[in-house]
Amino acid sequence: MPRKAERNLQLSLDEFLEKAVCSSSFIFLGVDPGSRGAIAAFCQTTPENTPVFIADMPVASVTKNRKTKSGKKAKGTVFCYKEIAELLRKFEDADLCSRIIAASETGQIQVKHGYTKYGLERGKAGSASPYNAMQVGLGAGIWPPLFYYMKVYYVTTVHPAVWKRFFGLSGKDKKASIETAKKLFPSAPLFLAKHDGRAEALLIAEYARRTFNTEKTHEYD
Repeated sequence: MPRKAERNLQLSLDEFLEKAVCSSSFIFLGVDPGSRGAIAAFCQTTPENTPVFIADMPVASVTKNRKTKSGKKAKGTVFCYKEIAELLRKFEDADLCSRIIAASETGQIQVKHGYTKYGLERGKAGSASPYNAMQVGLGAGIWPPLFYYMKVYYVTTVHPAVWKRFFGLSGKDKKASIETAKKLFPSAPLFLAKHDGRAEALLIAEYARRTFNTEKTHEYD
């Protein structure tokens, strides 16, 4: 259950869509695609004090076939594709897709000696199993096709190193991402250390806003 302050600051998707329908500006939508990531959107030309919508990445806990060192069944997470589709369908139903500038983060995966190095899930390289690497790839890979299917106005992907360098966050930890997002989006529900995914989704959306060329033609013209 979210804290009272969090409930007051966080717009529901229906509330956000109602405000977006009344606005004539683009909607900037950013995705941190990790299992602890988020989807964030705002619909004004500058982020200060603008209402934002944030949804933690829809995931479910699953039990794996292998066991931990203690002998217990290993736990993992999988993406809830149905919930993701239902969330995006609401933007379609509100007839807003033609105003969405969508940006999602890409990952980097290197296979070496049967294991992988990846830099997406927690923001820095580390050893991972092929299964975890597959989950990282799924998380990063599902968003562009979904956005193209929705026929949003413009779709882009950005490497984490690129947007972090843009905001002066290269080499900094997740706490720095939260603090930067708080300064840009004072009304955003970023109260806890685990909200780094929310913060980074907002920063990815803001990166798209600042770098988007308004002279670009409609993706489907």
